[in-house]
Amino acid sequence: MIFSILLACTQQSQKQEVVTYYDDVLPILEKNCLRCHRGEGPGIGDFSNPETASQFSDLMLAAIDDGRMPPPSADPECHPYIGAEEMRVAPEDRDILAKWMELGKEEGEEREVAQTQEETITNPDLFLQIEQAYTPDYSQPDSKGNEYRCFVLEHNQTEPFYITDLYPYIDQAPIVHHIVLAKAPRDSLEDSSMDAGGVDCMSGAAQLVSGDATGSGMLSAWAPGAKPIRFEDGGILVQPDEVFILQMHYYQADTSQVLTDQSGYMMNIASSVENTILMGPYGYTDFEIPAGDASYSYGQTVEAPANFRIWATFPHMHLLGRGYRLHIIRADGQEDCVVSSDTYDFNNQLTYQFEEPILVNTGDQIFWECTWDNSAENPHGYYDPPQNIGFGERTDEEMCYAFTLISIGH
Repeated sequence: MIFSILLACTQQSQKQEVVTYYDDVLPILEKNCLRCHRGEGPGIGDFSNPETASQFSDLMLAAIDDGRMPPPSADPECHPYIGAEEMRVAPEDRDILAKWMELGKEEGEEREVAQTQEETITNPDLFLQIEQAYTPDYSQPDSKGNEYRCFVLEHNQTEPFYITDLYPYIDQAPIVHHIVLAKAPRDSLEDSSMDAGGVDCMSGAAQLVSGDATGSGMLSAWAPGAKPIRFEDGGILVQPDEVFILQMHYYQADTSQVLTDQSGYMMNIASSVENTILMGPYGYTDFEIPAGDASYSYGQTVEAPANFRIWATFPHMHLLGRGYRLHIIRADGQEDCVVSSDTYDFNNQLTYQFEEPILVNTGDQIFWECTWDNSAENPHGYYDPPQNIGFGERTDEEMCYAFTLISIGH
């Protein structure tokens, strides 16, 4: 009797030690990795193939442990945001991957790989594409394989309207690294900016707009894995005389066979909404990052001039950026975290939308802080040796913005 119990326990223990690719590892990859690593995205390798996943497993685990993969994003423990579960590998999932490697990387019984969850807007009211398909030439010698190109998109609406849903259409996923969308009055653009083939714009949409050095017309940013922006009872107002500016960041490690892209944006619109949502470009221009400082922080606190609600925010710095904090300090001294990260990644800039808008009351204090690494050890440093760096649109200058979507009043 005792022998039978011991045998059963041993068999159960052995059964629990079986970890296979298809049963245990693939669900983790489907949730956290395949949006980029499936042979048709910006990540190397097709992890939907068990042989490839096995080949890259050591690098995969090291990248998870180092916090490099999935690409760094805002800390959901600061404040939960839509899609946060896909931006971090849970500790228990990391351990499953490690156990799979330890036990010999068995494939298990093959099953069909789930389609990467395709976020989209079904039957959008507006489907706006780059007018003329564009082939990047990646001609900048100091930024091999990278190109930033801005295109003007006409919406052709004759009356004011509100954007209630917003998401890009990606034509060539392997080369679309990220996208920034802005809007601006048509007459504020230079004639050359309206060219169907687009214009070079390393500094973004503000580079095209006269007298708009802060990019205050920015609406959203997208990188692989980002969710659609959807407003249940609100919308972003767009005027008939405004156009959209699409800044495309194209990237190809191997430029021997260059792809041609015609991406765009999908939108649902309404003639009226309950809450008019505005872009608040909260940030600073008066900082100077000392040469050699590996962790220089600059922040200020301002008093909220009115009641408002925060729907989403897009933290933005350049290549020296390392972290940020946006907090609300209440009248009673309580501090509420809105968005925070100690691992900012210029190559994974996202708009973080909250499940419920965050209320801010008149008299609350708003604290926004950026942290940069301007040391010689930073591989993304602009100068050798480092120099003091101040505010600017160029990528050898820095920024400190929380482009925040808000509505006035409660």
